Amino acid sequence: MDKIKRLIFSGTAKNTSALFAGNMGGAVLAVLFTLLVARRLGPEEWGVVAAVISLITIAEALGDFGLASSLYRFFAKSLTEQKHQEAEDFRHLAFFFRILTAGLVFLILVIFSGSISSLVFKTDDSFLTFVSGLGIFSYLMLDFQVASLQTRGKWGLSAFFIAFVNLIRLVGVYLLFAQGKLNLHNTLWMYSGTPLATLLLTFFWQPTRLAFVKHWTGAKNLLFFSGWLGLNRIAAAIASRIDVILLLDISGAYQTGLFGASKQLAVGVPMLVGSLATVLAPRFATLEERALSRYFKKSIALSVFLAFGLLSGILISPLVISLFGDEYEESRGILQWLLVGYIPFVISMPAVNLLIYALHKPKIIGILSLLQIPLVWWLNVYLIPLYGVWGAVAVHIVWNLSTLLVAYAFVGYYLGKKNK
Repeated sequence: MDKIKRLIFSGTAKNTSALFAGNMGGAVLAVLFTLLVARRLGPEEWGVVAAVISLITIAEALGDFGLASSLYRFFAKSLTEQKHQEAEDFRHLAFFFRILTAGLVFLILVIFSGSISSLVFKTDDSFLTFVSGLGIFSYLMLDFQVASLQTRGKWGLSAFFIAFVNLIRLVGVYLLFAQGKLNLHNTLWMYSGTPLATLLLTFFWQPTRLAFVKHWTGAKNLLFFSGWLGLNRIAAAIASRIDVILLLDISGAYQTGLFGASKQLAVGVPMLVGSLATVLAPRFATLEERALSRYFKKSIALSVFLAFGLLSGILISPLVISLFGDEYEESRGILQWLLVGYIPFVISMPAVNLLIYALHKPKIIGILSLLQIPLVWWLNVYLIPLYGVWGAVAVHIVWNLSTLLVAYAFVGYYLGKKNK
């Protein structure tokens, strides 16, 4: 009982609770957004919205390059060692690279918008790619600002901005709905424009200036570490979102809409795990030996507790799907099995964080994620024509289970070597 109390009232739990509140608030608002828009547009047009969201997620990972995650490795460690100027130098340097990558991704999508729309969305409507590019740029910059707040320990403020972007998006689509103007294009404008408005607001609390590269040693260290994290995030984004794009290509917009509705409703799970991983990252980067071992065990206990919490989501998911109307009847079972597939994802989080931040092995997670891309792509291409959306659900479960098994296998190997 004492151990449970210490777990609940620990600094990790308090920080996680702050982020949890923001992420869960954001997730609830995202669910309401999905409910309102999916009911109004119907499965076919909602399938296009889901594909745009998937493209934003994948391309955002391409532009991230692991820079936000690197703040936990360099910025947090420098602050712990009282090297405040060094910490600020790293943050401004990372901000410079973030603008560079975000601008490059946006420019590429604008230049090749026609070709990308034909390839991804099966239409000559270049607006779909342009608005995706706007969303990618906005989210990349907002993500960096939120990560900067978190590395300073401002968990409550970062949680506010996470929820706020979803709040103004929901208010925007509701006003359009009330005026009878909610359509596909207006929905996408609202989805991609709201993070940009939130970004401007963050600069009042977190001013950031551009810093050009003066000392290449720091830049090389930052880029080397962030490179593997970036590879991991790119691969994870592709593996987690390629199913929606392949469904649109193979099965059409209607089936994509059914699957996409369930996937958006399950968005709270990765957001919650992201909250926990974000809080754990700075501590894994600074703790050593016995303290690290105790902290790792505590994080496993917390992740198992959260995994049990998914069971309640599985039980109430049919009720939630019923709010979408009869057109989304098939999405009930889809959502339940997507939540089942997230259980190994939740439990794998402590091992992944230990490998990256404590054992300094981001390369392992990067290579694992890279190897998962062809596996996930091939399984989707093979199973979707046979089983439709259920093929994509099966791949979702296999992907998360493989991450769990490989991550803990490497943790056991490296901890075993240390204890010899």
